[in-house]
Amino acid sequence: MEHGYRCYSTLAGILAAAAIGVSQPTSAAVIGFTYIAHIDSVESTLKFPPGGLLPVNVGNAVVGTFAFDTSLPIDTTTIPGAGVYTYQLPVGLVAHHVRFQLPTPVDFFFDNVITVILNDFSLAGGGLPNTVEDEYVVGSDRLVSATTAGLSVGLFLGNLGPAATGASPFTSLDLPTAPPKLADFHDVNHWEFTMFSPSSLPFSQAWDITVKGHVVALDVAEIPEPGTGWLVAWTLLGLGIVSRRSRGRARR
Repeated sequence: MEHGYRCYSTLAGILAAAAIGVSQPTSAAVIGFTYIAHIDSVESTLKFPPGGLLPVNVGNAVVGTFAFDTSLPIDTTTIPGAGVYTYQLPVGLVAHHVRFQLPTPVDFFFDNVITVILNDFSLAGGGLPNTVEDEYVVGSDRLVSATTAGLSVGLFLGNLGPAATGASPFTSLDLPTAPPKLADFHDVNHWEFTMFSPSSLPFSQAWDITVKGHVVALDVAEIPEPGTGWLVAWTLLGLGIVSRRSRGRARR
């Protein structure tokens, strides 16, 4: 990212900071969003794991479906100047499904969703005096099932504006209950998936993969009633909805 949380240089840093000390609401008003991202780069700082664990290439598509509770309490202390909302489901339930659209699809399931909202956030400390930013960040870093590798996924949408008049599209740190419009974010449109493993069995050497791209669609996902919506079937339904709605459309 060029702007915004420049002190949090990685997605993992943002998620780790945002996940501290946030409680869950007692009542649920759960909704879901879906997105499509196109991959722009695939990087590995050390070496790829054996067997082509994530055989993605530039131009491949990724489809994600995530849920969150509209009654989540706002945390304005963990990350100064930001509104942080943490949605954490019990073990075994799915809050965020990511599918790499390959000949044989590759799926990842997370049980948390962290949303960070910036509204007129000053970038003076990052070398942009008299400039503010609105930003929408959504990320996950807790897999539903145990795995050797560590994973995180996130999308970042940002728009700059003059400090005198403010940025758009947000007017507060409130959690959006409708999908933000991609056309409103002119300066940051970034999607990132990271995957890494320590130097331990079953891998003889440490390795990591970073997949970067941009979001081309963001829409509402239909989810079942509470009590039935935390199954893998829900995420598959969401994938079908967003795929149909996005055909022939590059951006909203």
